[in-house]
Amino acid sequence: MSSIAAPIYSGWEPYYDAIDPPHSTKYVARGAYVNFYVSLVRPDTQSLLDLACGTGWITTIMAKKMVGAARSIRVVGVDQSPTMIAIAAQRCPEWEWLVGDMRNPPVEATFDLVTVCFQTLQVLPEQADLVATFSAARSCLAPGGRFAFDIYNPNLAFLRIYPSGRVVRRFAADDGRALHVQEEGWFDEKAMMLRLIWNLYDSASGQKIGIRPLVMNVKQFLPEDIKQSLVAANLKIAEYYGSLDRTPFNMSSRQQIVVCTAAG
Repeated sequence: MSSIAAPIYSGWEPYYDAIDPPHSTKYVARGAYVNFYVSLVRPDTQSLLDLACGTGWITTIMAKKMVGAARSIRVVGVDQSPTMIAIAAQRCPEWEWLVGDMRNPPVEATFDLVTVCFQTLQVLPEQADLVATFSAARSCLAPGGRFAFDIYNPNLAFLRIYPSGRVVRRFAADDGRALHVQEEGWFDEKAMMLRLIWNLYDSASGQKIGIRPLVMNVKQFLPEDIKQSLVAANLKIAEYYGSLDRTPFNMSSRQQIVVCTAAG
């Protein structure tokens, strides 16, 4: 497997939830992600594994629906960032929060629902890493279990002229300061990698906040990459959408929203 610079959000963890709150609509419609993943929790969903869970905000929302069924449940979140996991554990200490790589999560149990939310699969450098993650998810599925994830459908025409040097987020920090994120970006088509650099600024003074730039290498996986990787991991597609509102997928769709089951 390829190495992943970890943790990607080092230094940015205190701002992570404020940049895109769980029910935001301005920049990223996180509420749509919440609605979709919560809808996957069925009355018979007694265990959840959320890979690359970050601060656990969507994990805990799914867990609340599971708790509503008034039975014993298990919820586990795994993330590569110890700081993210610490934030999640402080938020909801009743669940299990583990530091680990989604390609090889440190769990032995199986789960009714396994998720990788919010395009996080695109931090994986190569298709082999995607296969490894899918295989790990497959090994964690209980009989009848489902594995769900979302990922962008590459828009090559847009990526080739990707706008750089723009403000991509404006938000308020926990202490009330107005902050904004300036983004530089360019697309390496040969590598199918969108390379992004974020810098954080105080909007009132215009001064850069003293944390390291957030560097993101965002791999672009085509639909055929996804399908081939699922087959290699012994998973089959049960549902395939082009948006979080369950619009059917087509090649012009902005997203790939996939729900899988074990192939055999």
